[in-house]
Amino acid sequence: MSVINNLSEKQNELDFLQIQFCARHLYNVATILNYIAWLCCILTTIVLPLLSDLLGSLNYVIAVVVNILVIVIGVLSSRFVKLGAAYKMRFDYKLYQFQDCEIYQGYTTDRLREIAAKIINRYKKSYIKAISHNGTDKPNGVKDWYVEISKDMSRAEAIKNCQKQNGFFDKEIMKIAWWVFVGLVSALIIVFVILNLTNTVAEAVIYVLSGFALIKMIVTEIYYYVMVYAMYYFEDKVKDEPEVSPLTRQKIIDERRKLNLITPNIIYKIKSFKLHSLVKAEEHIQI
Repeated sequence: MSVINNLSEKQNELDFLQIQFCARHLYNVATILNYIAWLCCILTTIVLPLLSDLLGSLNYVIAVVVNILVIVIGVLSSRFVKLGAAYKMRFDYKLYQFQDCEIYQGYTTDRLREIAAKIINRYKKSYIKAISHNGTDKPNGVKDWYVEISKDMSRAEAIKNCQKQNGFFDKEIMKIAWWVFVGLVSALIIVFVILNLTNTVAEAVIYVLSGFALIKMIVTEIYYYVMVYAMYYFEDKVKDEPEVSPLTRQKIIDERRKLNLITPNIIYKIKSFKLHSLVKAEEHIQI
């Protein structure tokens, strides 16, 4: 039996679970950093204007410091996402038996192994839970990452099924995340306008400039959403084209994963069971 035909069992071997745990940990850290960045942005655009009379000129100093902090946090978050994407890439390429890469998103296999040892050693309790649970358990784990991969599938069919699942989960959750993002940004704009109704134009412009990091985050986030939409649009257009190789499809997934547009944990936890159920049900429909 070829390796790909026992993919469901193979993905739950210890080395694969270790890779997935490291990837999840890194994305979780990046998510927390993104939350901190958003809170800092809200501080500069909403809270600081309310304290302008109390703080005086110190208000602008704080705004500059917070803006710089948000930019630094953004750089750190992107690095964690890129490293997480490297582990995701390593997982798939090893599982699918693609050509052996020397570099994964800029990291060598030896470097990934070294970092993994540090992460697992430091977060042993979380590690044990994660490798013991699957996506529908509480808490969610990293077992059975790809579901309903029949042993009767050919190698190409199995890979395509896994790649399809990657896109399905991400697209469904990102649809919700987009409207959460739109709602948050709209609320911030409304509050900002209300707070500046009595200010002069010059004062309003100063407050807009003090929210430079927030503007940058909003524009960047929109750009990432557009990029993700374009990637999945292309993937949908070529998904049934026989001349498109599994490796070509995988490169689209690799590019998506390194974008600092992370699936919100709370949305994933709410939708996880339903999405897993849909994937399992679809595999048993024969019409």
